[in-house]
Amino acid sequence: MRKANLIALILVYLFGVCVSWAQGPTTNLALGKPAQQSSTYSGDYSAAKGVDGRKDTMFHTNNDPNAWWQVDLQGNYALSYIMLYNRTDCCSERERTVQVLLSPNGINWQTIYAHNGTNFQQLRVEAGGRRARYVRVQLAEQNYFHLLEVEVYGTGSASSAYVSPGATPEIRPGRSEGKTLVEIWNTAGCGFTNSAVMNLPQPTHVERVALWYNWAAGETSLPYTLSAGGTVLRNGQFGRGTCDLYQAAWCEAVDTIDMRLAPGTYTFTTARPRVCQNGGSNGMGFIRVTGRSRFGEPGSYQGQQITQPSPPATPELTTGPTTNVALGKPAQQSSTYSADYSAAKGVDGRKDSFFHTGIENNPWWQVDLQGNYAISYIMLYNRTDCCSERARTVQVMLSQNGSNWQTIYAHNGTTFQQLRVEAGGRRARYVRVQLAEQNYLHLQEVEVYGVR
Repeated sequence: MRKANLIALILVYLFGVCVSWAQGPTTNLALGKPAQQSSTYSGDYSAAKGVDGRKDTMFHTNNDPNAWWQVDLQGNYALSYIMLYNRTDCCSERERTVQVLLSPNGINWQTIYAHNGTNFQQLRVEAGGRRARYVRVQLAEQNYFHLLEVEVYGTGSASSAYVSPGATPEIRPGRSEGKTLVEIWNTAGCGFTNSAVMNLPQPTHVERVALWYNWAAGETSLPYTLSAGGTVLRNGQFGRGTCDLYQAAWCEAVDTIDMRLAPGTYTFTTARPRVCQNGGSNGMGFIRVTGRSRFGEPGSYQGQQITQPSPPATPELTTGPTTNVALGKPAQQSSTYSADYSAAKGVDGRKDSFFHTGIENNPWWQVDLQGNYAISYIMLYNRTDCCSERARTVQVMLSQNGSNWQTIYAHNGTTFQQLRVEAGGRRARYVRVQLAEQNYLHLQEVEVYGVR
């Protein structure tokens, strides 16, 4: 018997004391806090019902595309986990594509969880100590959205200390202000690109990233991906920062990413190609990175208060199964643009050909693995010549029989060149990629890695 349990039994026996061994934070930070939702089905189902502490009421949206609900914790907290309580009377399957997102400012959102398409009654989502003021739950499809309650557990003072776009990075106790670690910037005229590179020679706590960007009229946010070695490490959004005094369209695109990163080369890829580059930058996008190294020079970060794990600088793409079980297998697609772009092009092992559907609602492509596999991950290779933005709403689905499908991934609307989708050992014979909108669907290759 564990020592702690033995002590508890002795206390009960001697003194009648009931000992509770708490697991993590026990205070629901969301209770009674301000809440919002994308729409309201009726007055009885307001957003406030999701934080009223009751399991016999619910919030309820209309049948919206990507319906959402969110709560303002009114302070910046290190979050431990979030509890979602689904309806028990009916319709719980509507939450099968629920996602959980966090934000320090209500503008820039980080997706920390995407559900796997199964029904649930209660769902615990680990937040791993990530700091946030806002918590959002959102569907990855069009549907009604309703939950009985959302509970958020974490620690921290109830202050409104968070970093908004363009603001000075938050300085925590015992830490000096971060310094500029990477800067590719000059005053010459600009051409356009959709990427910027961040080279880190040593372990670094990156706090703030700014690109020099040409903002379109009415544009206030810029989706991006942060990747290393072809693997996406973060999906985020830049906000609009400080602007040029004489050319108002040229402003910083800024985000406070608060990540600890290992040495290596990292690439920010933006959804729209209007990042400044020129001959003085050798064609590289303008970027300024603020943070701390971990080696004791001025502005260093000693590592005592890290709450997020450090992703590898050059992720190993061959960890686990190394055989592409989709190669040369039978493939189908919802339509074919022309004979040169057949479904078979997606599994021919070449990156200089691609499959291509017609323009249609929710076009799809799928492969029959001709056997039931425990799938580790799927690699999607996008076109490099043009039109890669058409895959921005791609979803990945699995099936054991070609009839009943489980969505395991829904992309966030950003442009990508390579995308690795973790399947977590789920068993399937069929793999499908499908858009969540009307458009052409085309990819150079789909690779599936798994074991029998």
